[in-house]
Amino acid sequence: MYHCSRVALSALLVSSFAYGWIATAATPAPQELADKKKKDKAVEEMMEKVHEGKKSPWKQAEKAAAQNPPDWNTLAGQLGKLEQMSALLKASKVSDISDSADSYAEAVTALVAKTKAKDVEGARKALGSLSKSCADCHYKDGIGGELEDD
Repeated sequence: MYHCSRVALSALLVSSFAYGWIATAATPAPQELADKKKKDKAVEEMMEKVHEGKKSPWKQAEKAAAQNPPDWNTLAGQLGKLEQMSALLKASKVSDISDSADSYAEAVTALVAKTKAKDVEGARKALGSLSKSCADCHYKDGIGGELEDD
């Protein structure tokens, strides 16, 4: 009888350990949970200011680049806000945001260089890359959520 109880107790301990290990392995780390629930309010606010509306720096940059020849002064005037947005994305304490910022930052850097060089095709290509980075984050399994239509 004593032997049977030891076997049952051992089986119970092993199964409890296994269950606990599986449950722990399947549970995301606390930081992962925090990142998914946490939003970066500063990024959200700046994103709205820089990208939403007809008078936003983003829309003004698109409009300026679409002209023939491009309106270089207007385009150059919008770059500061795009650079600020880029820096804020890269510095976000929410790892999903900061980890997703590279393509946006690279596109902004290219746009600044091409605008300074007054490279028409290069500036338009950089704007296209910037637009693609937005779609990658907001639509293609990115963390940004769906964009609203203007």
